[in-house]
Amino acid sequence: MLVMGMGWIIVMSFITGVLTGIVTIIFSEFLHYIEAVVLPWIGILPFEPGREIDVSYAVNFVKTHFNPTRLLIAYIVGSVVSGYIVYKVAPETAGHGTDVTIKAIHHYWGAIRARVPAVKLLTSGIFVGMGGSAGTEGPLVQSGSGMGYLVAQFMKADKYIRRMFAIVGIGGAIGAVFRAPLGGSIFAIEVLYRKDYETDAFVPAIVTSITSYTVYSAYYGFKPLFPIGRITLGVEDILFSALLGVFIIPFSIAFIKVFYWFEEETPKYLPNLYQRIVVGGLLAGVTAFIITYIDPLSSIGLVSRGYLAIEVAAKSASIPILTLLLIVIGKILTTSMAVGMGNSGGVFAPMIVIGSSLGLMLGEILQKLGMHLAGPTFFIVVGMSAMIAATAKVPLTAIVMTSDMMGSNWMIPASALGAVIAYALSGTKYTIYGSQLMDRTRSIASRRSLHF
Repeated sequence: MLVMGMGWIIVMSFITGVLTGIVTIIFSEFLHYIEAVVLPWIGILPFEPGREIDVSYAVNFVKTHFNPTRLLIAYIVGSVVSGYIVYKVAPETAGHGTDVTIKAIHHYWGAIRARVPAVKLLTSGIFVGMGGSAGTEGPLVQSGSGMGYLVAQFMKADKYIRRMFAIVGIGGAIGAVFRAPLGGSIFAIEVLYRKDYETDAFVPAIVTSITSYTVYSAYYGFKPLFPIGRITLGVEDILFSALLGVFIIPFSIAFIKVFYWFEEETPKYLPNLYQRIVVGGLLAGVTAFIITYIDPLSSIGLVSRGYLAIEVAAKSASIPILTLLLIVIGKILTTSMAVGMGNSGGVFAPMIVIGSSLGLMLGEILQKLGMHLAGPTFFIVVGMSAMIAATAKVPLTAIVMTSDMMGSNWMIPASALGAVIAYALSGTKYTIYGSQLMDRTRSIASRRSLHF
């Protein structure tokens, strides 16, 4: 067994970052290919953050071509195909991968089967690419963690180092896919606990996250996920941030409760995993059908990751309040039904879309009442930060990652205030990651400190 010093740890972190960056590129290309084929057929333009898109043309395309019946068909086909692969090849890839990864780190020293990363990426790409309401963070976190663990295993490291690299791989995945090199490393050490950090993994997580981000960005370009430029803040903006932190809490708790009702209660009625995945996809598809039939424009937030809604709001501010409310309700229900019942995907992107929509809703209402606020991009950033902090119990990640994703640190005071208030007042009882422990004293695997 190789004796690990800091030099070896850094080398392994770099290797993990390179592998994670490459895997993230492969997954992104696979997802883009499916979206390019399926989404225009449904009647919505594919959109990848960081790329230019004519938002007026995108909105008009939806109004002219969107077909809710085709969305329902895509949901069913995506669930049937991806669900069958999950059921037959790797049942542990069902649901949102981040929570499964957290559980593996706390209870199994980060160990996962070698086939899991490939199966998770394949099935998530199929479901999300065909319009399913889910994110890409779950599959990439599970895959990145698996890459880190396999690197440590290949180097014949002991179980403590293997566990640490399962954590480190999380940072690589998040750092790349969200263009958030610092936010990814913080997420890796923060997401395991509701009130603590896995500090031993911080240095290697930074190396891995930055390396993965660099590899990914060398292919796609070094640019933020949602570039917004500089925003000048005033006193009313800071007050809005505090108010939004409170406003978002009941929606955060509702998302968590609805999600876990479907995850925990539906197995009692549908014990067969494959049946549950297909029924979950059907329920989510019918829900999406009804909402988008009522308001076709809501599809920009409900279909797939829903990032198009953020881009449209940031660049044109043309999303009505009723549409935003339908996106919030629809995203909570469809994600809970689909991913909660076993479809493969993540919950981070839905959190971003829900938080952004809530920020836009409250901001538009207050502006109509006479408050002079910084505008749509400001509402998006603060809403996103507050929702992440309240729902995932990662306040520091929320603050840093939103700054990374937007390519601007001008929003940090406002986003930090919203995030901290949402996190503090929402308490630690409710979290979207049910496998999170309260702190390191609750994790047997974390009690042995690492020294290099």
